Amino acid sequence: MENLADTLHTIQWLFCPVVLRKYGPEQLVRSARLPYLEEPKLCNDGASARVYKVKVAKGHLQSRYSSNRVPVWLAQKVFRPSEVAKQAGSLEQSIHERFIQSSLIRHGNISRPLISLRVQREDSIDHCIFFRLADFDLRGYMEHVPRPDTTTARRCIFQQIINLASALDFLHNGIQPLGYSRASCHHLDLKPENILVDRGEDGAITFKITDFGFSALHFRAGQGVRSASVAGKGTAREDRQPSMSYGSLRDKSTNRDITVGSTYMSPEAMAEFATVSSCSDVWAFGAIICTVMAWLNNGHPGVQAFSRNRIATSSKEGSEDYFFRYERVDSSYTGYTNLVKDDGSTMRTAYYLNPAVVNLFKSMRTTAILEERVMYEQVWPLLQDSLLLPDPRKRTIRMDEVRRQLWRVLRAVDDEAGMISSHVLLARLRELSPTLGLLIVHADFPIDKSRQS
Repeated sequence: MENLADTLHTIQWLFCPVVLRKYGPEQLVRSARLPYLEEPKLCNDGASARVYKVKVAKGHLQSRYSSNRVPVWLAQKVFRPSEVAKQAGSLEQSIHERFIQSSLIRHGNISRPLISLRVQREDSIDHCIFFRLADFDLRGYMEHVPRPDTTTARRCIFQQIINLASALDFLHNGIQPLGYSRASCHHLDLKPENILVDRGEDGAITFKITDFGFSALHFRAGQGVRSASVAGKGTAREDRQPSMSYGSLRDKSTNRDITVGSTYMSPEAMAEFATVSSCSDVWAFGAIICTVMAWLNNGHPGVQAFSRNRIATSSKEGSEDYFFRYERVDSSYTGYTNLVKDDGSTMRTAYYLNPAVVNLFKSMRTTAILEERVMYEQVWPLLQDSLLLPDPRKRTIRMDEVRRQLWRVLRAVDDEAGMISSHVLLARLRELSPTLGLLIVHADFPIDKSRQS
C-alpha cells in the first residue's frame, strides 16, 4: 500500500489543471497547486525573493508548439510580500518582457525567464518567475569547484569574464526594443550571487547575468525626443529630456532611491541620498574580476583569504567587507565626497581603494607561474586606472572598451603560453636528440651551412 501511495502521489500531478506556458504573457492562476513532482527545495533566501528548485511534471511546461515529454527541473523565484519586493518583482518582469526579450538583438550571457506567474491565494497574491535551472551561481561555483589547473581551463574562465563585459555593454548600450530607438539598463546589484553558471552537455560553462529586481532602465522613443524611464512598479513615466539613471526602486516614505548594500556595491551607493548609474556596474564588475582572479590563483581558500583581508583593512575593522575604505573629512577636502549616515549622524565621507585589493595583486604577481603572472600584471592597470576608481565622475570607461582591453590581456596570455610550450618542446627534443639522432636548430645558435652540402 505504501508503494501504491507513493506512485499515486507521483502521478497525481499529471491531472493538475495548471499548465505553465513559456514565453507568454503573465499567467494568473487561482489554484495553489502547481505541477510539481517533488516538494520545492529552497536554493537561495534573498532580501526580496526566495529561489526554489522545482520539478515540473511532463506535459505541464508548454511552448507555442510543444510541451515537455519528460519531467524538467526549473528554478522558481518567489517574491516576498513586502512593498519593496513587489516593486522588484514587477520591475524585473517589466525589464525582461518589454525590453530585453523584445529587443531586436539578444545576448547569450543574460539569463532569460521562461514563465511569469501570479498565484491567487486567500489573502494574498504570490508573484513568481521561472528560469532554467543553472548548475551554480558564481559564488557557489568558486566554493565547490576546484580552481582550474590547466591553461585551457583558466582561459575558458577568463573568456567568460570577457563575455560578462560584453553582456554589460549590451545592457548599457545595445538594447533595441520594438518601438524605441535605444534603451539602457543599469543592473545595480551585480555580484557573484547574481551570475549564473550553466554547464552545457559538452562540459563548457557559460556565465549569465540574472536578477534585475533593483535595475534602472531608460529609453528613448522611436519618434520625437520624448523619453521615459521604467519606474518601480513597471510603469513608464515620460520626461521631455533624455533620462538619467538614478535607480528605479524608491522608498515612498522618504522618496529616496533604494540601493542594495553588498560587498560589491560602489562607493556612491553608500551615500544617504544615493545616486547610482552605469558606472556603479563598472565598479561591481571590477570587484568581481578581483574575486575571480583570487580564485584562479588559489581556489576557494584564496577567495576566503581575500575576504578576510578586506575586512581586516576596512574602515570599521572586522565589521565591513567592501572593496573600498572611507573616512570622515571636512569641507576643505577637494576630492570626491558624499554624505553618509552613520550611528545616527551624517558625515562627509571620502573614499579610497581597499589596500587588500592592491596587496592581492602584488602577491599574485610574485607567486604565480609565468603565464598567469602576465594575466595579473595586465589586468591590474585596467582595474586601478578605470574600473575601481572611487570617484564615479572618473569611472567613465564604457564596457565595450573594457571588453577590448580584456581581449588584449587574453591574447597576451595566449602568446606567453605559446612561447612557454615551444620552449618546453625544444628542451624535450634536445634531451631526445642524442637517442634519435636529431639536430635541433633554432634561432639561439648559428647554422653551420658547410654541413648542409
